[in-house]
Amino acid sequence: MRVVFAIDTLASGGAQRQAVELAVSLARRGLVQARFAVYHADDFFRPRLDAAGIDVTVVRKRFRYDPLFPRRMREDLETRPADVVHAFMPQPSFWALLAVRGLASGLRPALIAAERNERIASSLAEAALQRFVYRRADLVTVNASPVAAEIERRCQVAAERICYVPNGIDLESWDRAMAEPCPLDLEPEYFHIGMIGRIAPEKHHELLFDALARLDPALLRGWRVWLIGAGAAGSAASLRLEKRARRAGLSEVLRFCPPQRGIASVMARLSLLVLSSHFEGFPNVVLEAMASRLPVVATRVGDVPNMIEHGVSGLIVPPRDAAALAEALLDVYRLGGSRRVSLGEAARARVKERFEMDAIAQRYLELYSGLASRRAAP
Repeated sequence: MRVVFAIDTLASGGAQRQAVELAVSLARRGLVQARFAVYHADDFFRPRLDAAGIDVTVVRKRFRYDPLFPRRMREDLETRPADVVHAFMPQPSFWALLAVRGLASGLRPALIAAERNERIASSLAEAALQRFVYRRADLVTVNASPVAAEIERRCQVAAERICYVPNGIDLESWDRAMAEPCPLDLEPEYFHIGMIGRIAPEKHHELLFDALARLDPALLRGWRVWLIGAGAAGSAASLRLEKRARRAGLSEVLRFCPPQRGIASVMARLSLLVLSSHFEGFPNVVLEAMASRLPVVATRVGDVPNMIEHGVSGLIVPPRDAAALAEALLDVYRLGGSRRVSLGEAARARVKERFEMDAIAQRYLELYSGLASRRAAP
């Protein structure tokens, strides 16, 4: 079976990582002929695809609203036909829909649109785009149960055309990556907290700052908080956060870092991961931390309640509640090393039970096969 994964870019991001890992899992077992079609040439995940022998085609998109772009995508699909196109996120799904609809019926693949965010139809323009795409796609996949409910309610898509499949992780590959040298200097005498993700309003870095500011400054002198993915030093986004950190008196505690390819080896050496978002879909960073046996404190957003069993495999706090987040950070710190290890082991066991990538990939394969069979039927 031939599957094209359509996405904007291979830059560092949760949707990109999941699309790449899904394709690698399917291709490794010889289950599909996978390739990627992207329109921005950022190669953060390209080495992973190259190692798996998965081809990447860059289809030129000249500006944001390029009316000829669907034709170029269509020509790519005419040259290299597919049985299924799996498009990730609304914009790539929109362009893929126009391209697929322009093909002759005998060449037209099934189209799956993948939504990864629980914030659906948050503006009139976004609502119009999502309704247009999701009502016309053969199937909409979501990685968080609240996302499915929002698409059904706000986009008026029938529930039977929405399929929830959580994200997955290749534990064997992740374990190998954890054993690699750490790119950051994590001094062993400190309690190291990681917050990993780009600077964006929904990530709510400021909530973590507010929580830290509530703690005893003498305690914080023994902590280091790594903001990984917050941009290189001097970038506009990191400068804004650094200014906020100075006002909160946290400059000595916080460390700003660009995205790291060796993030698994970083997680293997952190003491705690924090997710302070006020909305998400399925946060990959939480899954990766759990796979790393790293304790997690996360806000109750997206699929977090399905991922973490509160008090057993991590701690969940209300979003936008700095006091609750501060208390949870202290709770994990006070557990001590051995009890933090137990929390991490429970998290790893939950990942192994529910989120291993080969099992997730098998669920997608069943969806692809069903759609392709219906397309091929007279």
